[in-house]
Amino acid sequence: MYLLIVRYGDDAERKRLEYILERFRERIRAVKPSGAVWIIDGSPRDVEVFMEELLARVPRDRVELYKLEEPDLRVEERKSRIEVETGMSEGEALGAVGLVIARLRGALLSEIGGVREYVLRPRGGYARVRVKVLPRSEGSVVRIDVSGYGSGFYRIINNLLDELSLLGVVRRVD
Repeated sequence: MYLLIVRYGDDAERKRLEYILERFRERIRAVKPSGAVWIIDGSPRDVEVFMEELLARVPRDRVELYKLEEPDLRVEERKSRIEVETGMSEGEALGAVGLVIARLRGALLSEIGGVREYVLRPRGGYARVRVKVLPRSEGSVVRIDVSGYGSGFYRIINNLLDELSLLGVVRRVD
């Protein structure tokens, strides 16, 4: 048994969670607890004293306490690098990549030191995309690092490869 905590920032993220839970309803049992859910951290003795105080005030059949530990799951983030050689200047290339990412339902998260970080959220996926444009003698090279999870990751890579092919010579560097 596991306790799942998902901190969603908006209604869309909550709906994504509910959609995935619905897809897996035949394979896993997921129950949203009623009442108060707390994560208690302390020494075993302090937790025992706390539970004794709690059970003195709340009926035992209304209280559940589980020991949590980090599961040994082998879910690793997928990563891929795409490079685009283009005849565009650095600024033009950065603008063109920004348009491509916007077409793929991406949003700019940050821009620090010439590196832009985006989040892409197409159907069935989520990925972080870091874009850096490097100058070269005739144009520039766009280096795009993509990281994410699940089958949607490969869909995002394929969409990027298709869209970026309009900008120049594209190659996947894994």
